[in-house]
Amino acid sequence: TRAIGRSTREAIQAGMMFGFLDGVAGMLRRIAAALQEAPFVVATGGWGPLLADQLPAIDRLEPDLVLLGIDVLLHLNPATTTSPQAPA
Repeated sequence: TRAIGRSTREAIQAGMMFGFLDGVAGMLRRIAAALQEAPFVVATGGWGPLLADQLPAIDRLEPDLVLLGIDVLLHLNPATTTSPQAPA
Protein backbone atom coordinates (compact mmCIF):
# COMPACT_ATOMS: atom_id res chain seq x y z
CA THR A 1 0.00 0.00 0.00
CA ARG A 2 1.25 3.44 -0.93
CA ALA A 3 1.29 6.28 1.58
CA ILE A 4 -0.42 8.54 -0.97
CA GLY A 5 -3.44 6.99 -2.63
CA ARG A 6 -4.33 7.55 -6.28
CA SER A 7 -8.04 7.69 -5.50
CA THR A 8 -10.17 8.78 -2.58
CA ARG A 9 -10.59 5.17 -1.53
CA GLU A 10 -6.84 4.44 -1.64
CA ALA A 11 -6.08 7.67 0.23
CA ILE A 12 -8.53 6.80 3.01
CA GLN A 13 -7.18 3.25 3.24
CA ALA A 14 -3.58 4.49 3.39
CA GLY A 15 -4.46 7.07 6.02
CA MET A 16 -6.21 4.50 8.18
CA MET A 17 -3.48 1.89 7.88
CA PHE A 18 -0.43 4.12 8.26
CA GLY A 19 -2.09 6.27 10.90
CA PHE A 20 -2.82 3.17 12.96
CA LEU A 21 0.66 1.68 12.43
CA ASP A 22 2.42 4.94 13.27
CA GLY A 23 0.21 5.44 16.32
CA VAL A 24 1.11 2.00 17.66
CA ALA A 25 4.81 2.53 16.87
CA GLY A 26 4.72 5.87 18.70
CA MET A 27 3.06 4.37 21.77
CA LEU A 28 5.63 1.56 21.84
CA ARG A 29 8.46 4.13 21.75
CA ARG A 30 6.88 6.05 24.63
CA ILE A 31 6.36 2.88 26.67
CA ALA A 32 9.96 1.78 26.05
CA ALA A 33 11.20 5.21 27.15
CA ALA A 34 9.08 5.12 30.32
CA LEU A 35 10.26 1.59 31.18
CA GLN A 36 13.82 2.36 30.11
CA GLU A 37 13.83 -0.92 28.21
CA ALA A 38 12.02 -2.47 25.29
CA PRO A 39 8.78 -4.16 26.39
CA PHE A 40 7.74 -7.62 25.20
CA VAL A 41 4.99 -6.83 22.68
CA VAL A 42 2.22 -9.21 21.64
CA ALA A 43 0.02 -8.35 18.65
CA THR A 44 -3.54 -9.66 18.98
CA GLY A 45 -6.88 -9.48 17.22
CA GLY A 46 -7.79 -8.68 13.65
CA TRP A 47 -5.02 -6.12 13.13
CA GLY A 48 -2.43 -8.40 14.78
CA PRO A 49 -1.05 -9.95 11.58
CA LEU A 50 -0.69 -6.52 9.94
CA LEU A 51 1.09 -5.12 12.99
CA ALA A 52 3.39 -8.12 13.28
CA ASP A 53 4.27 -7.85 9.60
CA GLN A 54 4.91 -4.09 9.62
CA LEU A 55 6.36 -3.32 13.06
CA PRO A 56 9.72 -4.82 14.08
CA ALA A 57 8.89 -4.12 17.75
CA ILE A 58 6.28 -6.92 17.74
CA ASP A 59 7.74 -9.93 19.54
CA ARG A 60 4.86 -12.35 19.14
CA LEU A 61 1.64 -12.72 17.15
CA GLU A 62 -1.29 -14.22 19.05
CA PRO A 63 -4.44 -13.37 17.03
CA ASP A 64 -6.77 -15.48 19.21
CA LEU A 65 -5.51 -14.37 22.63
CA VAL A 66 -8.97 -13.53 24.00
CA LEU A 67 -10.36 -16.91 22.95
CA LEU A 68 -7.34 -18.67 24.46
CA GLY A 69 -7.95 -16.78 27.72
CA ILE A 70 -11.61 -17.79 27.76
CA ASP A 71 -10.56 -21.41 27.22
CA VAL A 72 -8.14 -21.20 30.17
CA LEU A 73 -10.89 -19.76 32.40
CA LEU A 74 -13.29 -22.48 31.30
CA HIS A 75 -10.82 -25.17 32.34
CA LEU A 76 -10.06 -23.45 35.67
CA ASN A 77 -13.72 -23.46 36.73
CA PRO A 78 -14.95 -26.65 38.36
CA ALA A 79 -17.73 -28.45 36.58
CA THR A 80 -21.12 -27.90 38.16
CA THR A 81 -23.42 -30.78 38.93
CA THR A 82 -26.64 -28.80 38.59
CA SER A 83 -28.03 -27.15 35.53
CA PRO A 84 -30.17 -24.01 35.49
CA GLN A 85 -33.87 -24.70 35.85
CA ALA A 86 -36.26 -23.45 33.21
CA PRO A 87 -38.92 -21.04 34.51
CA ALA A 88 -42.25 -22.72 35.26
